[in-house]
Amino acid sequence: MTEIMWVPCVLEDVSIDTRFFMGGTNYTSASDADFQALFLLPLPTMKGYQRLYVSGVKIGVFDANPADYVDCVVLYAASYNGYQILIDEKTKRTMKGSYPSEFPPVDVSAHEKVIARLFCVASAPKGLDISSVLVKCHYQ
Repeated sequence: MTEIMWVPCVLEDVSIDTRFFMGGTNYTSASDADFQALFLLPLPTMKGYQRLYVSGVKIGVFDANPADYVDCVVLYAASYNGYQILIDEKTKRTMKGSYPSEFPPVDVSAHEKVIARLFCVASAPKGLDISSVLVKCHYQ
């Protein structure tokens, strides 16, 4: 049996570093400017002879004001040779909650990494707190 996991991603980069920071246990917006953040899945796309399959992304919003929200999530498999969009999800995440988006499993072993890109709208400092970015995956 294949073990399906929701794996936490780590922050890799932000469009403007002063726009997003770790505030306690959450990532939070530091200003009133919109920003983008990249989160990296910390797993290899191949483990021995097993291929990594990805089948979802889940965003945890700890706190959000009505005008501060995650506007869009794009999940990529990427390498030096290009990228593949796994999901381009435009559901606005405007309230506290866990927001999963699932799709049929995709083999990402031809790529080097998996990245979640969040497009965030911010109207006030500390108006948006993201608690987690998780990717649903398994090896097979």
